[in-house]
Amino acid sequence: MESVYNFTLFLLKKKLLYVLIDCTCGDEKSRLQGARDEGREEGRKEGKIEGKKEGIKQGAKDALAKSTIKLLRKKLKDIPENILESILNLSLEKIEKINGDVFDIESVEDLKKYL
Repeated sequence: MESVYNFTLFLLKKKLLYVLIDCTCGDEKSRLQGARDEGREEGRKEGKIEGKKEGIKQGAKDALAKSTIKLLRKKLKDIPENILESILNLSLEKIEKINGDVFDIESVEDLKKYL
């Protein structure tokens, strides 16, 4: 009878152990899922901020390129369309350089040196 009792006690302990493990794993899974969700949300926020910064930077670059083109058109009159498109595609630094030197640029050939 004692062996039956011991065996029953063994089975109950084993079942209790499985229940505890399952509960612990469930808690761990939900903690991990919460951490993942938190990480995703933080990543989304950082992505939005970075996107806004890039948008502002691109907008400023485009505005400078357009105003530089406007000044160049007033000064040089006829500028081929492909050169104007090239200016729009330049880096901010190069556009700033052209803008700063706009009064020194006397011809389309001078302008081409910046491209």
